[in-house]
Amino acid sequence: MDAAGLDRALTWHGGQQCASPVVWNPRTAEDLRGRPRLRPAWAILPPATGELPPPDRFFEAMKRAGVSALWAFPNEHRFRLDGLGFEGLFHGMVERRIPLFVRQNPVDLKELLADCPELPVVACAQGPHSVERHLRPLLDRFPNLLLETSGLLVEGLIESFCERTGPARLLFGSGFP
Repeated sequence: MDAAGLDRALTWHGGQQCASPVVWNPRTAEDLRGRPRLRPAWAILPPATGELPPPDRFFEAMKRAGVSALWAFPNEHRFRLDGLGFEGLFHGMVERRIPLFVRQNPVDLKELLADCPELPVVACAQGPHSVERHLRPLLDRFPNLLLETSGLLVEGLIESFCERTGPARLLFGSGFP
């Protein structure tokens, strides 16, 4: 981080994606305790399943653990990421300005953005061509959609994104947990 000029990093654990957030959310926060430059992020599951606490209790646990961002892994955890399944959780996230990071096909992101336009959503690992072909209309229509850089591999793509959309909606990301 020092060599790259990074003061802080938002981090998550591969177990949150490949196994159960129920187990790996608290473990991630515990592993990062005492490392103020590394901020834990947690993963979500549909509230209806009851695997995670109800939204109010979940937000309190996040606060106690120093968690300020959430991840969704709808493909790996087999759920539909939309307003119907996450309405209460997303409402609380909007109130608290908690961003949702997600690696999902831009076509599927459209439903989430249309259902919850106020929710700050960070589209991760999008590229190399999804920005041009799928994400631009979404970025034009949904001002709370941001883009993480790890998939922006085409020469000049970051520059053209900044010219068209502005740098404030672009977040540096490595693609690593």
